[in-house]
Amino acid sequence: MLKKVIAVSALALGIMMPTLAQETPMLDMTRYLNTVQGIEAVVEDNKLSLVITGVLSDGCQADTEIQTQRSNNVWFIDLFRTLPVDTACTKALLPFEITVPADELLTLDAEAILPSHVVVNDKMYRLERAMVDPAQGSTSAPIIAPMFTELVRANLNIETVSHIINENGTISVRVVGVTNDGCSPVIVRSYPDWTNPTQVSIQAYSAVGLADMCAAVQLPFDVTIVTENSIADATSSFLVNGIAFEYDPSISTNVQEFIIQRMGVEDVQVLVLESFPPQYNIQVSGTTDGCPQPIQVVVRQIVDNYVYAEVVRTVPPMQACTMIAKQYMSGVTILSTILPTGTINLWVNDEERMTFEN
Repeated sequence: MLKKVIAVSALALGIMMPTLAQETPMLDMTRYLNTVQGIEAVVEDNKLSLVITGVLSDGCQADTEIQTQRSNNVWFIDLFRTLPVDTACTKALLPFEITVPADELLTLDAEAILPSHVVVNDKMYRLERAMVDPAQGSTSAPIIAPMFTELVRANLNIETVSHIINENGTISVRVVGVTNDGCSPVIVRSYPDWTNPTQVSIQAYSAVGLADMCAAVQLPFDVTIVTENSIADATSSFLVNGIAFEYDPSISTNVQEFIIQRMGVEDVQVLVLESFPPQYNIQVSGTTDGCPQPIQVVVRQIVDNYVYAEVVRTVPPMQACTMIAKQYMSGVTILSTILPTGTINLWVNDEERMTFEN
């Protein structure tokens, strides 16, 4: 059941803003994510529901909005509050408990597959179901409460990203690469950025259980997702895990392919912007060649008090760059509301660079 598609993580929610991109309009509202701590399935009155618990770590009390999306065998649940940007939050830890109807977990998709994973904000779970198959000819499974195994996020090694405009005007994005752990599934979905619904955005990552016995090998993956945006109402770029890919909208029959290049970084700074709520601008600089594509700073993941960022650019696979060395500077802005209070450890390109206080 698709009520409305939004992002599930801080990065995808559009609250990290690359300074190299188009000018971001000032927003009157901001979104605060609920911090999810637990999930339980319950059956009452012959109906399946999920009881989700956690805390409002920012202390902002407001009604929680619930939006869901089914993408293949994954059910996404997004919990957030939308408040004016000048709202003063107490930073107190406020517990919450929300019940979400879960008929979707019993519903077969077009390929007769039940959901195998649930993602609630930044928490990922694998469903452990009783071995009871749907009745012959049925489109739903028996109402039995599943168990959940919490998973941790693993980043994919993305090798190529390609884009094609379909005959009906929709956009397909293909992501090819390898997983790092040898057994985790690839979780992928498309969503519009709530700050810019015309922006085509893709999330793609893998998830693995801490107790899973996985071979330490890299396995190839190849996933394609058709976005909800059509070429008529989309910008001339799309995002994959926050990385922007500029494409030519006049090319409607050929695949446009890109690779991701990680850039060298010489200096990293964090600037505090004069705003409310406060914002931090991560500025990086280094040396690049003569290729014209912009250098991007992308926040890959936020885990506890750690912020992991990458400095990359996207280019066609066969593009030749002149060896003219030039300096670059680029950055990304993070709202303080998505960070915990205390010391934040900033990693850039898998290297610890500095700390700052939130």
